[in-house]
Amino acid sequence: MADRDNENYYLEGYFDSVAEPARKKDREKEKTRHMSAGKCALVILAVAVALCAVLAAIYLIWSFDVVVTGNEGNVNIRIARVERGGNDPEDLFSPNADPIPRETPPADQLAPAPSGSATLRITGDPFGNELSDNEISAKVSRSIVSVAVCSGGAVSYASGVIMSDRGYVITCCHAVENGEITVFLADGSQYPARIVGMDEATDIAVLSVEGAELKSAEFGDSDLAEVGDRTYVFSCLPTGTCFMTDCLISAIDGNVYFNGVSAPLILTNASVRSWNTGGVLVNSAGKVVGIVDVELSSIYGEDQLCCAIPVKMAKPVIDELIEKGYVEGRPAFGLELSDVPAAMSAYLGIPRGAMIASVNENSEAYSKGLSRGDVVIAVNGSEISGVNEFNRIKNSLQVGDTAVLAVYRAGTVYYVELTVQDSSEVR
Repeated sequence: MADRDNENYYLEGYFDSVAEPARKKDREKEKTRHMSAGKCALVILAVAVALCAVLAAIYLIWSFDVVVTGNEGNVNIRIARVERGGNDPEDLFSPNADPIPRETPPADQLAPAPSGSATLRITGDPFGNELSDNEISAKVSRSIVSVAVCSGGAVSYASGVIMSDRGYVITCCHAVENGEITVFLADGSQYPARIVGMDEATDIAVLSVEGAELKSAEFGDSDLAEVGDRTYVFSCLPTGTCFMTDCLISAIDGNVYFNGVSAPLILTNASVRSWNTGGVLVNSAGKVVGIVDVELSSIYGEDQLCCAIPVKMAKPVIDELIEKGYVEGRPAFGLELSDVPAAMSAYLGIPRGAMIASVNENSEAYSKGLSRGDVVIAVNGSEISGVNEFNRIKNSLQVGDTAVLAVYRAGTVYYVELTVQDSSEVR
């Protein structure tokens, strides 16, 4: 009997010794499963927190405006709450609908023209008046400026040309339409600038700079320019460095349709970048014959192709901007628009189009209830994906025409009929 008990004892010990590693392995597996489950939970939690952060950031961007201003080296940041509209969809575009309040642009941003009259003077170029490259550089570079635009904390750069010693600077409208403007002269000095007038149709803007000693450029007759002429592109950076690039006129395209306006363009073989926009094309006599507009390069599908607006075509626009601050007869709806960012479109499910940033109180769009945050997705049945397409259709219309805008708001598309107004009525 004792032997049997001893035998059973040894057998149990044997089986325990054999089974223990297996049980230990099972315990380790169970522990690993618990750890894996814990890690998965942490990953899920981290993803959830990140998603909440992204949605919160989008909400903040959507709900607040950040205004950055600078004064004598000091930077002030102000965050302004943007109230979204609460109109009942039934009364969305009724005449009594309350648009979303919009901030009034700074009073000093749109400047009255300096006292007295001023026009762009164009002089012919008699034969035999050609200058050397060094002479042209010395003559032109002192009249080229850099234009810095600060908007939402970001700074973009363009170029410009001094039109008169009374403070007028010519540049491109698309480069300065939004933001606080600073002009850097060729000697590195800087001055605040104000907008005298802008014309989106021709993409020309006139700025006013006060308190600076300016040296104006000479302007030549662009009608005398011919294919094969030796020319130069001038532009400037805030460092005071003026860039001069020699080139040839490759073509003079007299039937270009841009922003709904038919206009001639001078094309050269110079390679340009975004900050060259607003610079000038100069002939062999050192006279400006064109305003460089990099945005027009998209017409030809070449980002680096240098296109210039002929001075002869720009003159009446510039003179009217100086006199009135606008070009009479331009079609307008009284809407300030911006492209819908891809991230906002993806996260919030907003269609791509032209988002309304503000509505002029003198416009019919205001009385019909259009407001900030609405997205225009089509005009007269033609879909649009951004502001450029909207402007092309708008500028093809005449003052007094009727247009139907398809407007997206809060998941619903509404159709609003508007009468095209003169831009002078909704400034």
